[in-house]
Amino acid sequence: MKKVLLMVIRIILGLFVLAGLFVLWQSYRQLIPKAYAEKTETGGDIEKKYLAMGPHKVSSVSIKRDDSLKKILVFYPEDIRNTDKTYPLVVYSNGTGQKGSQYKNLYRHLASWGFIVAANDDPQSYSGLPAEKTLVYMLEENGREGSIFHGKIDLDNIGTYGHSQGGAAVYNTINAQQHSSVYKTA
Repeated sequence: MKKVLLMVIRIILGLFVLAGLFVLWQSYRQLIPKAYAEKTETGGDIEKKYLAMGPHKVSSVSIKRDDSLKKILVFYPEDIRNTDKTYPLVVYSNGTGQKGSQYKNLYRHLASWGFIVAANDDPQSYSGLPAEKTLVYMLEENGREGSIFHGKIDLDNIGTYGHSQGGAAVYNTINAQQHSSVYKTA
């Protein structure tokens, strides 16, 4: 009887270890495949055009934080450095149990079309507060001399979007946060 009980305990512990490894893997894998745009079929010319990568080469920066955001990721058109042009900003809110860094391929796609895309790794995005903090950071960078984003954000064209829990975050971002009035689209 002891041998059977010991075997059952080992099996249960093994299952817990496997479940833990699965959760760990899920928290780091990219949720949007790199070539998703090439594999998706559309029915219209407009969809086909914008599903492809845009004309801009893309760069990114990751800023580590000591707060709930953990880090802010920003993807942007590489030519931002060599122009006086401003670019629309999009703030992304991630889904439950996900991190913003798991959607890099989506941000890269949007940046290739001339958007600055900012996200964070706070897994609790629903309140809109993580998006608010990300927006405030980007607005500060827009005004900070020496920042790559200094004077580069088109303040008349700021949007927000999200996935799953991030959908609720979008609603709360545009209705309950201090800078809700700056958003032109959600």
